[in-house]
Amino acid sequence: MSTKTTERPEKDRTDEVRQFFHDLCASVMCEPVSLDAEDFRAAVVNLGLGYSKGMARKFCNKVGQGGELVEADLIEFLNPWIEISPHQQTITCIFKKALLSDVYGGSPSPAKKIKKKPLPNRKLPKNPSLRRDPTQQDIETLQPFFEEISDLYDEEFIFPDFRDDLLPANVSLTHLEEFTVPFTFDCFIKLFLLQECFYSSVQHSLENGLHDPILTLWHVDEPWFRRGFTCVADVVEVPAFLSGKLAKTTPVKVITRLKQLQPGAFVYHFRTETPNAPCGNLFYSHEVWKIRQLSGKCKIDYSVGLQWRQSTWLQRPIVSFVNRGSLKATKLYFDAIVAKFNESKGIPAISRLEGSTKKDSQTLLSKCVWMFFILFVGLEFSFPHLSVFWKLSLNLFTFFAILSTNGYDFK
Repeated sequence: MSTKTTERPEKDRTDEVRQFFHDLCASVMCEPVSLDAEDFRAAVVNLGLGYSKGMARKFCNKVGQGGELVEADLIEFLNPWIEISPHQQTITCIFKKALLSDVYGGSPSPAKKIKKKPLPNRKLPKNPSLRRDPTQQDIETLQPFFEEISDLYDEEFIFPDFRDDLLPANVSLTHLEEFTVPFTFDCFIKLFLLQECFYSSVQHSLENGLHDPILTLWHVDEPWFRRGFTCVADVVEVPAFLSGKLAKTTPVKVITRLKQLQPGAFVYHFRTETPNAPCGNLFYSHEVWKIRQLSGKCKIDYSVGLQWRQSTWLQRPIVSFVNRGSLKATKLYFDAIVAKFNESKGIPAISRLEGSTKKDSQTLLSKCVWMFFILFVGLEFSFPHLSVFWKLSLNLFTFFAILSTNGYDFK
């Protein structure tokens, strides 16, 4: 009897490598686009491997392109190792084994020599568009937020635990302020939280002195929705307890996540890194919005906490400094979006944000036409002596009253 071996589908492991690359980027606050030598070294060190800057540069030059590593490069590098590794072995273990072999010349690399093709559009755009039309891909990704837009039924709703690896339980969050904005959360998304919209984070950054803002599209990162934001900020406020030569600017790397707990209750989370800011390499800062949609408005509990990457005796003054700076920037943001919302009223472009309005209006009209017919037949049999004129008048009045009550656009 002959036995038939079934090859393991390469796609299964390729997806795992993609997720592994995504995690590598997230561990050093990079969007899953590319890793330069410095970020790649930091990601490897986070995995518990000693790795020099020189080896990182050498690896990225050899395996990557132009000194940077992209997802396709890592897939190509790991595929031969995956083929000779046990099926149950994790991609992390395989990566460590392959990297150690590359560094220390252990087991001979099974890598196949494949001619690389240039990868177009590897970098995120440096000159962002400032169109006011909503990004359709973002709208489609965030569709669950537009399917049920009712208010929170329980005003005393208590938020369940939403901590995870990116927002660890040991991060102590301090409640700093409560904000209220005069619109629902689906409106919040369409006007302000897309890559391109009426007033995006890119526009807000440019209007407030930040440089080279880059905002990625939303993507699903179960159970969250996630995107990235990067920019360059001037270091203008320096704590009094610091002295010495300081950098004039710092990159700002933000991982932004959004989660719906139930209709009307949402969590919006930011993890920010400012490596060149004073003491910026010591911590990640976390900002959390607990959002309750009540009576067509959003009430937002704003909290801030620090995740310490290194121990320091400066923790208390750093916490105080970060809290003040974060609250100041957040107040500025909410003042801006409320003002922009007031500007948006009556602007024709806003009507285009409601992607389902036209379809819903057509459905409502269709239902009312059938209702008109059924009501007319009912009157015909129930009140045969009533004149046709009065029957039509009553039907027409009911017809337009229902359309008007349900917000039908008669234009």
